[in-house]
Amino acid sequence: MKMLSLAVVAMGALALPFGAQALSVSVVFDASREADLNWSEHVQAGLALSLGSVGDIQVLDPVGYSGPDDFAALVSDLATDVVITNFPQASTVLSDEASRPLLMNLSPAMTNTCDKSTLHLAGDVALGRLAALYMNDLNAQRTFAFVKENEEGQQNLADFRRAFTGGLGGAAFAEPDQSNFDNEIAILRVTKADGAYFDLEGDALYRYLDAFAQGVVSDTLNTVTTSEIDYDRLPEDTRAALSSMTLVSAWNPDTVDAAEFKAAFNAQLGEDPSFAGLMGFEAGDLLLKAMKGTEDTLFDNVVSLSWQSPRGPVSFDAYGYAIVPVGAYGFTDTALSLKGRISVQTNHGCSES
Repeated sequence: MKMLSLAVVAMGALALPFGAQALSVSVVFDASREADLNWSEHVQAGLALSLGSVGDIQVLDPVGYSGPDDFAALVSDLATDVVITNFPQASTVLSDEASRPLLMNLSPAMTNTCDKSTLHLAGDVALGRLAALYMNDLNAQRTFAFVKENEEGQQNLADFRRAFTGGLGGAAFAEPDQSNFDNEIAILRVTKADGAYFDLEGDALYRYLDAFAQGVVSDTLNTVTTSEIDYDRLPEDTRAALSSMTLVSAWNPDTVDAAEFKAAFNAQLGEDPSFAGLMGFEAGDLLLKAMKGTEDTLFDNVVSLSWQSPRGPVSFDAYGYAIVPVGAYGFTDTALSLKGRISVQTNHGCSES
């Protein structure tokens, strides 16, 4: 496992209400997973952008962890004020001692806790849930769903079912190499549903979009997708035919709010920022702002903030769960266009009583 240690050096005139003269921050991830290696690289780049000259990022070599016990042992050995991680169970495997570091959990699949020592920065941005919340906002009553036939697709459909307040009129699953979508388009033409949700990937996604564009689907059907669409890959005639479709996303770098961040990130890493890059940037920005706060703890300083992120306005509830903006984007013949936002909270079940 690789650990990134980030020392945030306090400036001379900066008074820290919680008694520290500087903050040490460690990014901890599972280096046995290739996806996590890329995750850590993007988090590191985002942190570097937000912190600028205030601190240096030092990459330390690694102590791997293979499960909750290893993670807990590793963190207990770290002399650090803040641990940034995407380990979903991070807050449940650590002791409740006051001396434990503040956790900044960047995993959307986080385990809910009410300990007020963990910041859940990503928000509850499960794709199926986001699509359902947007459908609810449209007052859709009955929806057809079409998702990829794998574990992620099954999970997205389950999340959609749980959050959608209307009824599901039917569901279908796409094979990774599926090339013919006549049946699915026919269903959309004759359906009594007023909404349709799809989440596909790879070549099947673009074949389906072409079929949808040519299928003369009614523009009164509220069609919502959470698919990751490369807009440059869409032919112009396909783009023009998707005007009735809405892309719902927790993060899209191709927006006005994100333009400056996207350019800076691309200049630093040579690629567009992922959600992990955004999370790293937000984490660093939050720590800088929190160091100037007047509350007794770093946690309290962070949750008292409301600030403008590259994804839009973000704030926290009293238990450290981010209240995040989710964008709804329309398709034009030249680009994605922001149609509006919904504010998404986590149903964590915490209570003061």
